[in-house]
Amino acid sequence: AGVTKKALTSLDLVNQDKDRDENSFDRQMKEYSKQTASAVASGVAGLKDGDLPWKNMVGILRTPQPHQRHDPNWVALKAAVDKHEAEGREGLLSPDDFVPLKRLGNGD
Repeated sequence: AGVTKKALTSLDLVNQDKDRDENSFDRQMKEYSKQTASAVASGVAGLKDGDLPWKNMVGILRTPQPHQRHDPNWVALKAAVDKHEAEGREGLLSPDDFVPLKRLGNGD
């Protein structure tokens, strides 16, 4: 009788450990996160929304590993590339192909 392992997500880990005391690693990671957010915010502070540096980034979708072919994330990326090609554009991914879930850096 084999044991089936369920893949954990970060939300699972948060829910499992919500009563866990914060340790020094947690505090260090929070501080690192704040420093990184501050560096990004200061780097783009003078730019208008249309001038954001990542707007011109593009990515190429490679063939997935055999065990990833049916992964819903890869399928969604492939659908975006196929749509570009059907419209006569290059099959490249850009930030416009993604929907932000939450805007970061709004007065933390």
